[in-house]
Amino acid sequence: MEKEMVQLKDDLTLVQYLEELFEKGNGEIQVIHEAMYKFIAINNNEIIDDHLKAVRQELAKIYILVGRMQEGKINQTDFRYTSLDIELFFVKYRTVIDHIIESIKLYFEIPPKPRKNLWEIFEILNKKIEEHQLEDYPLLKSSLWFKDIANYRNGLVHGGSNCMVFKHDTEIIFQIFDLNFDNIINDLEYLKYEKNVYYFRYFLVVYMAYLHYFLNDIFNLMITLNGGNIKSQPQFIENEMPFGTIDNSDIIKSWCKDCINAIEQELTKFN
Repeated sequence: MEKEMVQLKDDLTLVQYLEELFEKGNGEIQVIHEAMYKFIAINNNEIIDDHLKAVRQELAKIYILVGRMQEGKINQTDFRYTSLDIELFFVKYRTVIDHIIESIKLYFEIPPKPRKNLWEIFEILNKKIEEHQLEDYPLLKSSLWFKDIANYRNGLVHGGSNCMVFKHDTEIIFQIFDLNFDNIINDLEYLKYEKNVYYFRYFLVVYMAYLHYFLNDIFNLMITLNGGNIKSQPQFIENEMPFGTIDNSDIIKSWCKDCINAIEQELTKFN
């Protein structure tokens, strides 16, 4: 019970962070990606720049999916298409992480052989943090937050798993099943609609909160190790217009508020 309460409080903190991130600049791209742009200002590796451009593109695609799913929810369009969008969300999420891992390898000049897996990269980052006696970076200290979503994606892409969306008048509720029709997702109660099915709105918000916080941590870490100052003004990339807004930012803020309410309600059970 205590472990679950700690997890709930961590999730609440991160979802509040995501809500504040979108509220602060009203979804403006230069605010959402502020730490990334500041890192780019001190980076001189064009291949890393290309990876980070891909990160921004993949994140943009995820938020486009949010709008399409919300529209389908409101207008009751064929919910089978929503299952494809959810599967695409998992693929795009993992793609973002892959580009970040490649950027980390290049920035820290990690030899390509022997090939390092994701968990070994986290270990290298932790050693950097310890060596320089830096402040705690919680999402770099532990990779547990990413293991579940990596398993979901791997099951969908490589293991024959299937995402099923259940028809509902007002919600997007789903589950991922393996080839034996066993549940793949077993998460916290506040994410659950009933029995073995989950609210996708809450699920997306929580995992995007973890992702954005992780990105902020990794760029701040690389800037710090470079001797840079995170408070310096970001320099934007030539030929790229950052002065727009993230698609469907109002929907994300609304989903965040609902998710925060759900977590706070769940926390009352521990009082």
